[in-house]
Amino acid sequence: MPADLEKVELGPSEPPTERDSAARASGCAPSNDLPPWELIQIGWEGSNDRASCQSDRESASHSRSWYDSSPTGRNSHRGTSSGLEQLADARSKLAEAERALCDEWGFCKTLRERHDLDVEKLEKLEAELTSERERRISAEADRASEWRKRYSAEESHLLDKRKLEKLEADMATAEAGLAAESEKRLWAEKCLEANKKKILALQADLASERAQRISAEMSRDLERKKLENLEADLDMELAKRLSAEEQLSRLREQRPSACHGAFWQYEQDGHWYAFTPEGSEQMNRAYLAYIHDAQSCRSETIVAGGVARVVDFEQMTQQHAKTMKLRNIRLWTGVPAHWESDPAVLLTQGGYVASLYVEVTDSKILEWVEYILRHTGHASDKSSDCSRMENAKVVSVHRIENFRLWHRYQARLAAMREDHAKYNVSVQGTSLDLDGRHGAMSQSQSALDCGVPLASDVDEKILLHGTSWENADAIVMDGFDHRTCNRAMYGEGVYFAGAACKSHQYTCSAHTGKACKCKQERTLIIARVALGDAFVASQTRQGTRRPPNRTAATGTHHSVVVNPGPISGHHNPTQVHQEFVIFDREQAYPSFVVQYEDSRMDVPCATEDNWYMIQGMQALEDLSWLEGEKVPVAKPLGVFIAGDLTAFGSRNQFNLYRKLWETREDESSNKNNKLPIWPGLGNHDYANNIEGCMTLLEEPTWVPYAMNGCAQRMLTYIRAAVAKCGGETVVKNFGGYVDHYHKDSAAYTVRYGRIRFVHLHNYPTFRRSQLTGMSSTIGFLKDEVAEANRTEDYLVLVMHDMGQHFSPAEHDSQVERYDYFSELVEFSRTLAVFAGHLHPTGGMKTGTVRDSRPRTHASLFNVWREEIPIIRNWASSEQRFVVTQWNVARCYWRFGSVSAPGKDSATAWFSPENEEQQRVFTIPSCTIDENYSWTEPTKEPDAAVLSFAAPRNAVIAIALLPLLLVL
Repeated sequence: MPADLEKVELGPSEPPTERDSAARASGCAPSNDLPPWELIQIGWEGSNDRASCQSDRESASHSRSWYDSSPTGRNSHRGTSSGLEQLADARSKLAEAERALCDEWGFCKTLRERHDLDVEKLEKLEAELTSERERRISAEADRASEWRKRYSAEESHLLDKRKLEKLEADMATAEAGLAAESEKRLWAEKCLEANKKKILALQADLASERAQRISAEMSRDLERKKLENLEADLDMELAKRLSAEEQLSRLREQRPSACHGAFWQYEQDGHWYAFTPEGSEQMNRAYLAYIHDAQSCRSETIVAGGVARVVDFEQMTQQHAKTMKLRNIRLWTGVPAHWESDPAVLLTQGGYVASLYVEVTDSKILEWVEYILRHTGHASDKSSDCSRMENAKVVSVHRIENFRLWHRYQARLAAMREDHAKYNVSVQGTSLDLDGRHGAMSQSQSALDCGVPLASDVDEKILLHGTSWENADAIVMDGFDHRTCNRAMYGEGVYFAGAACKSHQYTCSAHTGKACKCKQERTLIIARVALGDAFVASQTRQGTRRPPNRTAATGTHHSVVVNPGPISGHHNPTQVHQEFVIFDREQAYPSFVVQYEDSRMDVPCATEDNWYMIQGMQALEDLSWLEGEKVPVAKPLGVFIAGDLTAFGSRNQFNLYRKLWETREDESSNKNNKLPIWPGLGNHDYANNIEGCMTLLEEPTWVPYAMNGCAQRMLTYIRAAVAKCGGETVVKNFGGYVDHYHKDSAAYTVRYGRIRFVHLHNYPTFRRSQLTGMSSTIGFLKDEVAEANRTEDYLVLVMHDMGQHFSPAEHDSQVERYDYFSELVEFSRTLAVFAGHLHPTGGMKTGTVRDSRPRTHASLFNVWREEIPIIRNWASSEQRFVVTQWNVARCYWRFGSVSAPGKDSATAWFSPENEEQQRVFTIPSCTIDENYSWTEPTKEPDAAVLSFAAPRNAVIAIALLPLLLVL
């Protein structure tokens, strides 16, 4: 702006406005010397072009006109004479100022544009700076990421290093463990070697002892022969001295032969003489009364031949009523000397007496039986049966002691001898093994005669008879029955064979005449057969019912023998096996019953049998009881197993048992038991395994127990199941109702309400020092009897062997221990005993518990003066099990035998019409509660379950494998 313009005074100045301040701040504001309205009209709004300046001048001119015409404006300069001149001059200056101002404005515009350019540059620089900053940030992020990756890699490297160090440490530990294991194995091998040396030493000792025994027996034989010679000399001397009548009298008084049954004898001068028939009959009646009531009928007066004598059956003496002379007496039964049954048992023997079956433990007999099974096939026979028999495995052998059958058989032998004498028949012995390649039957004849030599005068032989178990049991009870035979090739008689593979064809319950395909244990009878005067057949004899005649008026042959070779009338031109046929049922005696199986089919057979048992238990609720109240069987609560979980306690058998009977969620309910189980041990689990386990086939855990490892495993299994292991249940479905248990014996009690099921395993007095920490269960039984008396509970005893190795018989080695058992159980609150052991025998066939103390086989009574029934449980191979149902609210309990389903059969009762297989018992000292309702028990042992019966009963089913419990 020009300097002279700044000196012009236009009038009083006004204070600057906010707009003026804003204009100055922009750098283009004019001086404050101009009037405010001029400033307003000129418009310092910040216009930058010249057009804006021109417009502003026009506005200023207009403002001056307004100013001149305004009274206020005119009056403000009216008093000054030179005002107009000054105004004009000011206007001139103003115009110059305006031009100068416009120029200045142009400069401002230039500055503004430069400023804008600077702003743009600044913005561009800021953008570049921002970009650079973002690039730097990105670079820093990349560096940070790279650093993190590097850090992660270093950390991973460090972890890998640590893992490597840990692996090295683990490898060092493993190497140390392997070294320790190697040391253990070396120790085990040393133990094994030491055991082998011990075994060899024992074998040497046994061989030496056997040689000594043989020498002693030879010496005794020599002495016996000397005595026999002396006796013969004495007899000859006596015969010379006595008349013929005296000789006949003496012969009548001598010891009777075995075929005459039971005889009473008295002792005189060291010899035994028979009672007269009159006296013997009276003695039998009195003795039977004594057996029934030993206290009241101990003595009896016998009058025979006009002489009275007082007999004391406890002391087995008789005393002359007048002279008071005392003599010993005895009952001579005429049975083989090796029989275990005492005379009292034999005289009262019936279908319920367990001693019909006596288990054979003699290793020699067992070896001979297995040898016969495996080596009596035809030399050219390639059938599947004979090839299978090469793998036959003996499961059990029982000797038969049937008093009635034995005397019938002996009487038949006597009749055959009389027939031979009558017709002057000379018996030619029959050759055996004509169809064999090993001579097994010929070699085994004397080995299986059980101390009673075979009678050659009637051509007595040891022969084989294959059948089902049902038929075998009937034969043991009542003998062979030729009347059941029909459409047979050589007559309607009883058939025997000399080859086991021939007999094997007839071992199914449903006989088809061909090899059976049923997968279960087979039954074979080894019999004494009197062939007598045998007829050798050369052709078939279908429809005949007796042997052919010898010749006219000379009687008939006693049997028919068919030898291998050409045969007329047979559908095969050649007879393969040697067969023997008798037509008199008393001409054969069943000496042994053999249970055997094919070892190659052992596992699949056992598995399939158990599957069917499990399926049968699942179908129990479909059955209704046929005895007593006809109500459906209630839902089963559990399964008791009364021993013999396995055949030998080996690892494979033990694992298979667990797979089948312990609950496995991934297994089908048709192939795996889902019910609670309470297992027990039998003789096959641990009694038979003492010093008999193949240690090298077992896990390292059991190696230190050497040849007792299998038995120790089974005992440990039960202990762990009952007491738990580390607080955890070892058996997943082991019942949760165990009330008491004893660690050493592994005995335990399962309590349902007022019923106490006491599991005593093999039998109460069984123990073996070879098993670590083992004790018998008799002490536990004593405590449970006392506890039941205190709580007024009912007792049910569960054990494996009742009446076999644990027997009340006087000759039994356990009889004194059985005495203690009798003392404990007598007058106790015991309702029943459930047992097993006799695999093919089930139900109530073996009667009641016997008292051993009077040595008379008397019944044992509980506190209610009732006999205690023994319920036998079937083996799984028999495809049956026992169900028992208890109803305390209604005061009764019952049991029934159930047949498991098969491929073509459903679950059904077994012989329900027979009270030995289904029966109802009353619970004594019990009050009926019609308002009682059943509550499912919890798994807590202290659960408030005070009874287990209801109108809809609960069920405890019991079987040998298994013992199913239905309450």
